[in-house]
Amino acid sequence: MAFASNSQRSLVALLVFASTVVLVWFGNGLNPWWPLLWFAPLPVLWFALRCSWRSAVLIAGLSWLAGCLNLWGYLRMLGAPFSLWLLVFSIAALAFALAVLLFRALVLRGALWSALLAFPSTWVAYEFARNLISVHGTAANFAYSQLRFLPFLQLASITGPWGMSFVLLLFPAALAIGLHLRKTAPKQAGRVVGATLGVIVAVLVFGAVRLMLPRPREEIKVGLIASDNAPRVAAVGADTVDCGLRGKRQWQGLAL
Repeated sequence: MAFASNSQRSLVALLVFASTVVLVWFGNGLNPWWPLLWFAPLPVLWFALRCSWRSAVLIAGLSWLAGCLNLWGYLRMLGAPFSLWLLVFSIAALAFALAVLLFRALVLRGALWSALLAFPSTWVAYEFARNLISVHGTAANFAYSQLRFLPFLQLASITGPWGMSFVLLLFPAALAIGLHLRKTAPKQAGRVVGATLGVIVAVLVFGAVRLMLPRPREEIKVGLIASDNAPRVAAVGADTVDCGLRGKRQWQGLAL
């Protein structure tokens, strides 16, 4: 679908920009509402299939960068300069824009399954590279936005955070392809969306089953030492922490 006029294109671009910023702002960050991030890339992916590649890159990069402004207050509280925020999240915005551009190119060439996999793969490759070179490791990984989605969180026990980011981005990519082909090739659209939903359902079933199954306790002994000055050092008990990805943490036997 081509937009009829420049004013219509500008209005659609503005709406896509605004909706992406809102979804990223509230779907990611320190206190995310996790369902929103599943849909955050969708407006940009939909728009990229209907506009020029320059417009797709511009809207994708700027909207993602603006959405990540929700973390500027936290970095400022830590004493970080604005230039640091700009550097870190400009790179993230560029990686997102490149992933969108690759997705657009493959879909328009008819390589639907490649496009479906390329979009999340490109982003996960960026997250993994950042993990290797950054002193902060996996900080800002998409998986952290899903900590309250316990069935989905269990996927990390198999794939680490990378698999979570991949599946999370697979969903909007499939929806964008489905919307793009719903009139011209509905069967292809149905297969892509259906296969993706099947993968997500399988992941959630695995997570739900894992949450329900009993398991041996995993205990870590933690020693606590309190010291006001050198002559007065006392051991003050031990603690047992129940570890795992099940969303529960149990503290036992703290003796002061």
